[in-house]
Amino acid sequence: ISIVKKTLILEKLFQSLSQKKHDALLYMSNREEKISKKEMKEETDNEDEELKF
Repeated sequence: ISIVKKTLILEKLFQSLSQKKHDALLYMSNREEKISKKEMKEETDNEDEELKF
C-alpha cells in the first residue's frame, strides 16, 4: 500500500475515533445534566414538603 493510502486510512480511522469520543462525551454531559436537574427538582420538592409542616 502506498504512503498516501496509509495516510488516508489513518486519517479516516482518527476521524472515526474522534467522533466516537465526541459522542461519548456528549452522552455523558447530557446524562450529568439530567441527573443535576433531577437532583434540583428533588431538593425543591423536599423544601416544599418542609414548608408544609
